Amino acid sequence: MLVGAGVVVLLVLLGLGVGGGFGAGDPVASVVGGLAGVGALVLGWRQWRAQGPESDPDAVAVRLARKVAVVEQRALRALLGGDLEGVIDVGFDVEAVGAVDLPAVPPGGWGVAGIASFYRQVEPGRLVIIGSGTGRGWDTDAGAGKTVAAVTLCADLAQGHRDRPGPVPVRLSAASWSGGSLEEWLQEQLVGVWRLRPREAAAVIEAQLVLPVIDGVDEMDRDPSPGLSGAVVAAESRAAALLNMVTAYAPGPVVLTCRTRHYAALADVGKEVRRTAVLTLLPVTGAQAAAYLEDRVAYNPRHYARWLPVLEALTRAPVPGALQDAGTAGLRTALTNPWRLTLAALVYQDTDPATGTLRDPARLLAYAAAGTLQAHLLDGFVTAAIHAHAPRLGQAPPDTARHARRQDPEATWRYLAVLAAHLDDNAPTPQRPARTVAGQVLSASDITLHRLWPLAGERRVLRCHAAGGIAAAAVSCLPALVMIWIGSDAQARALTAALVGVVLAGLAALAVASAAKGWPELFRLNPGGLRTVEGLLYGILMIECMSGITLFITFGMFHAYGIPVGRGPLFGVSSGVGLVIGLAFAVVRDGGDARALGPLDRVRLALAASLVFGLVLVLTLVCTAALGFLNRAGLASVIVVLTTGALAPCLMAGLFISGVPWRYGAFLVCMQGRLPWRLGRFLHRCERLGILRVAGDSWQFRHAELQHHLATRPQLPAAPW
Repeated sequence: MLVGAGVVVLLVLLGLGVGGGFGAGDPVASVVGGLAGVGALVLGWRQWRAQGPESDPDAVAVRLARKVAVVEQRALRALLGGDLEGVIDVGFDVEAVGAVDLPAVPPGGWGVAGIASFYRQVEPGRLVIIGSGTGRGWDTDAGAGKTVAAVTLCADLAQGHRDRPGPVPVRLSAASWSGGSLEEWLQEQLVGVWRLRPREAAAVIEAQLVLPVIDGVDEMDRDPSPGLSGAVVAAESRAAALLNMVTAYAPGPVVLTCRTRHYAALADVGKEVRRTAVLTLLPVTGAQAAAYLEDRVAYNPRHYARWLPVLEALTRAPVPGALQDAGTAGLRTALTNPWRLTLAALVYQDTDPATGTLRDPARLLAYAAAGTLQAHLLDGFVTAAIHAHAPRLGQAPPDTARHARRQDPEATWRYLAVLAAHLDDNAPTPQRPARTVAGQVLSASDITLHRLWPLAGERRVLRCHAAGGIAAAAVSCLPALVMIWIGSDAQARALTAALVGVVLAGLAALAVASAAKGWPELFRLNPGGLRTVEGLLYGILMIECMSGITLFITFGMFHAYGIPVGRGPLFGVSSGVGLVIGLAFAVVRDGGDARALGPLDRVRLALAASLVFGLVLVLTLVCTAALGFLNRAGLASVIVVLTTGALAPCLMAGLFISGVPWRYGAFLVCMQGRLPWRLGRFLHRCERLGILRVAGDSWQFRHAELQHHLATRPQLPAAPW
């Protein structure tokens, strides 16, 4: 009721102001009445927000679960090489740490396929997923399937939320933690990635309807140096600080993934999570590995014969004393790891470039005997991933095949190596903390487009940003100059040059100031927000405000310079301009949306927002200039057009200069030759090919082992076979 009354009062007052004429006191009365109407509208809007549906955390959780289910199902498909049937049902054991209620073990034992059913019976819902590393190295359980288990848990819990309500899983990359509380981290992710309104995010967090799934705790700190003890490193690490924060979140539900020896080092200094279930993934058995290969690659007699030496090595005990036995033992050990098992299946279904035929899997035994199997498989992974999705002769290429056809293996390796080296450089070491830029910690695992610019050199990108902004400022003043020059006398031209110089100097100062910002603010285009009651009310509010402001400014300037303009044209132009600008403000804002933000969306939406504002302000320039020229030529008209015309390019350039798209463009210019122009599209293709995976609004390498391998090899190995 209050909202409707505010809108009606505002419209009536504006109509009376126009119909009654604009005498000396009429504009003031109209403005005062308009402000009163706007105030009533704001109060009504705030009242609706206090009682609106976003205050119901259960309804928000249902909507969030739908988004999570779609995103995590896609992530799981990418991790499994595009086939959800290709999952290896790795078994796991569970140990309770503290007062934890665990379910009874089923007759066949627990497996990753049933991890959601297991988790629902854990009380409290606190879980740590580790591998089954038994060696001495810090990476003995790398590739054990921790991330696959976490993503499977997220996908299954989100899909079953409607039938079995509970906390909605939200996957977080541990390396992206900035040091705040878990509640602040969740708030940032829910608003920035999952596109909830701040009030909605706060409601579900307070009701503990969000399950944070923190993946990759071991990736927060670089592996300890041989000369330092793991306990010393763990006590001072970011991972230890993160676990302290998780402990402080008690008794809220939380899930972590970490490598075994990293978590053991943290536990040695008392940093383990209290009151939690520790889930240890078991190695893949020889029979499981053989069954997986038979299903994936040895599915007909011809391929079975090729893979027979490997299948026999996996299913029979090695004979001591022979070279073949050393290869068999090494292969059995390597292929108990799910990641290396999928690598072997993918790489050895690719063709040998020397012979043009499928590679011989028996060579895996020789590489295993020499201890170089891991590096050998990683050398061939990128090329094999591209070739595996290439279109077959005579077949119409599917979507993924089109991505493969556009990828060159050598260029793909080279570009990915640049990104991998950047991520590795961001990681903390025993000698220095994690790399920070302008007060923000750079991620050691996340590839986020608008956060990559420090890769090209901080000062270099900022200088390019400033130089490009100054050039854009100069170009943005050209339309005003051209329009003013037409029909102007000598005195007007002199005044024009002076005023444009002032505008240009201001824009140049704005460009330099915006380039000095460490992290520019993100604008986002969200037209879907107008479909909600809140978004519609906000749009009406912006339209009325902009129409009133435009009418007041335009009337004031025209009246001051004695330009006779009829009330009809004046009110029509002002209302039209206010309508367009108000709609622009209404759609360029944060708010709920039907889907979550993907890695490409932030830069694209920021660019769309800037373009919308630019086009709207150009329209303002044209309409106001046309109104002035049609009613009176001469100096007064020139001044009015210059004043209103310079405002549009000023604001337009300011949006471009200070926003994320301009900084991202400066980064691409500085990285030309080292990264492709269309970097986002390139990374999206790599994701579709299974080389990268999606984590929120970022990409990650499919496995940290692959990232570290690429970081030390800037060029594709010449002859990996």
